[in-house]
Amino acid sequence: MSTRTKINLSALNEKQKDAVISEVKRLLVLAGAGSGKTKTLLQKLIYLIEDKGVSPSSILAITFTKNAANEMLDRLIISADESGEYEKQLYDKRKSFADKEKERFLQQKKYTWIDGLTVKTFHSFCYNVLRNYGVNEFDNKFKIIGDEKRDSEDELSKYIAPETAFEVVHKLLIEECEDTERIYDNESVWNSQS
Repeated sequence: MSTRTKINLSALNEKQKDAVISEVKRLLVLAGAGSGKTKTLLQKLIYLIEDKGVSPSSILAITFTKNAANEMLDRLIISADESGEYEKQLYDKRKSFADKEKERFLQQKKYTWIDGLTVKTFHSFCYNVLRNYGVNEFDNKFKIIGDEKRDSEDELSKYIAPETAFEVVHKLLIEECEDTERIYDNESVWNSQS
């Protein structure tokens, strides 16, 4: 397929180029690890914005891990940063994780088209939907509980409950068992059903 584009697709192979310029609404890119799926996806995002005039705010990129979301943002920033400074800072071993996170945030704000994109993990996206659009249904004071305690500092960490799911259930069971009157009431119901 030989279609002229505003963006340079020379780094892609023919299958990747076809995926980027495809007009179909749903497209499956099935390939092994390290074959260029992320590169193809990011080129597709840039193509939609640059060649097709799609507003960045109309694009949603969902991934399962925070590392994958960060990698996507990093690659987009690197593609926009003609000076190459961001890439140097990103791979500078002397910089802390927190410094790199802060720089990613600042660079994302610098390039408004990148800032306009929604690039999130599945969980982060769902949480934002609940937080922003569930206001009529919830009190928005809910916390996220999981199977393990989390130490990581990410955008969701301030909304994570200090207890694990097991600890919450355990606490509720202990509270229910302390109410002996309720236990006896339930026991008589069970006995009457036998």
